[in-house]
Formats: sequence, C-alpha cells, structure tokens
Amino acid sequence: MKLIHESFESIISEMKERRNDAALELKALGDIPSTLIEKRALFRNVRDEMREGLGSESLNGRISQLHSSDAKRPSAEFHMASKAFREELNLSKLANISSIQIGTKIIAVVDGKEVRGSVCFVDDTNDNVFVKNKVIDVVKAKPGSVKAKPGSVFKSNYSVLSVRMDGDFDRLRPISRNLARSDPQWISELIEKNRPYNLPIFLNPDLFDAIVADQIEREWRNPTMRLLDFAAILMETASKRFINEIKMIKSLPSLTGFLVRKSSEVVESIKKDTEIEVSKFIEREQTPYTQNHYLFENLSKLRTQRLMDEVLSSVVTHGGNANDASTDKLAASIQGIFERNQKRSIDDHMAEEMQNALDSYGKVAFKRFVDNVPMICVQIMQRFPKMISDILSDLTDSDIDQLVVAPPGAITNMNALKKEVETLEKGIDTVKGLSSGSV
Repeated sequence: MKLIHESFESIISEMKERRNDAALELKALGDIPSTLIEKRALFRNVRDEMREGLGSESLNGRISQLHSSDAKRPSAEFHMASKAFREELNLSKLANISSIQIGTKIIAVVDGKEVRGSVCFVDDTNDNVFVKNKVIDVVKAKPGSVKAKPGSVFKSNYSVLSVRMDGDFDRLRPISRNLARSDPQWISELIEKNRPYNLPIFLNPDLFDAIVADQIEREWRNPTMRLLDFAAILMETASKRFINEIKMIKSLPSLTGFLVRKSSEVVESIKKDTEIEVSKFIEREQTPYTQNHYLFENLSKLRTQRLMDEVLSSVVTHGGNANDASTDKLAASIQGIFERNQKRSIDDHMAEEMQNALDSYGKVAFKRFVDNVPMICVQIMQRFPKMISDILSDLTDSDIDQLVVAPPGAITNMNALKKEVETLEKGIDTVKGLSSGSV
C-alpha cells in the first residue's frame, strides 16, 4: 500500500508541473477578448498604460523604478548626450576666440618686442607658452643618444627643447601666458576684404554679425541637429520597447504593430515641430544681441587688459630697486609700451577690438546654446505621451474591433491550453480521490 501511495504522489506532482507550465503559457498569451465590450476595455487599458508608462519611462526623468547600470534610463542617456553636445560646442572657435593652446597663432611681447608664431608647447605648471621662432640657444645632442623626430618638442628638466633637422636642440624661450594674445590676423583679413565705404576708423557691426552668424552655422548647427536626432531615436526606441513589453497584448500582433507604427509617426511629427523651433532659435542667435552684463563687463576689461599686463610685467622687471637708474628704465619701458601701441595700425586696433567683442559675446552665446537646445528637445518631446493618447482616443469602435484580433493560431493555442489546464485539474482531483481511497 505504501508503494501505491508513493506512486500516486509522484503522478500528482507530475500532473501539477504540467498544469503549471500550461497555465504559464496561457498567461503569456495575454488577454484575447472576443466581444466588442471586452475589446474596448482592453484597448482603454492599453491606452492608459501607454500614457502613464511612457510618461515616466520616456524623457521626463520621473523615476518609477530603478534601472541597473547596464540599462540606463532614457533621461540619463539624454543627459549624457547633452553633456557631449556641450563639450563639442566648447571646442568650437566661437567659444574659444581668445584661448591659447598648442597650434594657436599668438602675438607675444618678449624683451619689449612683438613676437608672432604658433604655440608648440604649453607649460601649465609655470604658466608659460613657447613658439619655435623664439630660441635662447642651441643644445648639442649627446653622442650616441637616441635621435628624436625633427620638429618634435618636449620638456627636459627645466627647459623646453625643439629638435632641429641636424639632431641638435633649440632651447626655446618661455613666454609668460599673460603676455601672449591670440593673433587676430584672421579678423584683420576679414576687415580688409569687407571694408565699407564709411571712414574706416570704427568697428563694422555688420562684419561682427556676419562672423557670429557664420561660426554658428558652421560649427553649432550640426551638433544641435545631431542632439535632436539622438533624442528622437531615443524616444522612438523607448516607446517601441515599452509597447513590446505590454503583457496584455502579447497575443495581439495587429494591435502591437499598429501601436509601434503610430508611435513612430508621433515621434516623426514631434521631431519636425522641434526642427522648426530649433531652426528659429539658431536664426535668432545668428543676429547677436544680449543684455547680459557679463558681455559689457568683460569687454571693458579686455580693452585695457593687454596694456595693463605689459605695464605690470615691466614694473616687475624694472621696478625692483628704488634708484634713479631703475626708475628711468621703468619709465622708458612703460613709454615704449604705449609708443608700440600707438604705432599699431587702425586695422590692428579694430581687429583686436573685434576679437575682444567676439570673445565676450561667444561666451554668452555658448551658454544660451548649451542651455536652450536641450531644453527645447526635452520640452517638445514630453508632448509624446499626450499626443499618442489623443490619437488612440480618436479611434472608432470599428477600428478597435479590427485591431484587437488575435491570429487563428493564437486562439487555437489558447483553447488547447485552457483544455489542457482543465483536464489536468480534473486528473489531479481524480488521482487525489484514488489516493485517499487507497489509504
């Protein structure tokens, strides 16, 4: 009898396992409504789930559940893309009119004389820059030493050396960074090529506007549009993933496909609206204007910064001793600074003034771009949940009746699974009864 009882328990256990598997398969099929009332109820639930779920799972940043490190929230991905957008714009010419780095053409004052050249090395520790045409002396290469590539520049101990064609080294003269300025020669050339009929002693505001508009069009428009494209792809991907994960429509491929198509259409529609708004923003920014006090304060500072730096450097050099000779040298040095400034051409002065204006305005425009462009993308794209909900609300009963239809194979499979579950339930009850009678 014990053997028979154990046999019944084994049969019951096996039947329960098969029943549970069939029940799970049946649940995975989702709801397959048959009447119009059931279809309307399911469709309403799907619409509400999309409005609420996509609202929190798309780009608005609300947290409904934590995401693991290998599955970033769409809002987190958009934040990273916005950061990359900012970094790309920060490398542009308009955002770095006066910055000095390797390759920048500069004008520097060395020993009371102007030096022009391209920066070949930057010593951030001592705040110095170096150009190859300002040499202290030549350092002979040691016999048997490894030959470096001609033209390469490196720091050795406290010296910066440039490799000569013959294998020896030029010891480069350090230039204090505050005595170096970005060379506005490119602006001088534009001034010369675009000179108006007016008396050429004033800045040409039309040229300033044209430079700003050209730099924005050339360097900022494409990154802006790429951020918009990224946001649109991000939202379309998020909506498609969300729709495919709605359990109640797993067995309704027609409805699933319809929702994916409509979502893509909504994304495309929003993207077109956003492109128009972004383009209008870019066009506004191509006409320079601001009331930002930073522009005016910075421009006032830059107008005298070069002369002040040269004078202060002269004071440090010649004003160390309070004697007549030192005072005379200081006076002569300061006089030389102002005489050198007076000898500069009107075009040079206008180019410097234009560079200062571009430097100040570029920073203001940069801040507006990196703030406003992502905000436009996010603000417009947050319309998606409501737009898709409105579109779904406009569907008629006839539309719903045609969409909420399972393929014949799914219905056949569902009926077979239901029958299997019922049969196994009855079988389990029957075996349990036999098991009880055998005790």
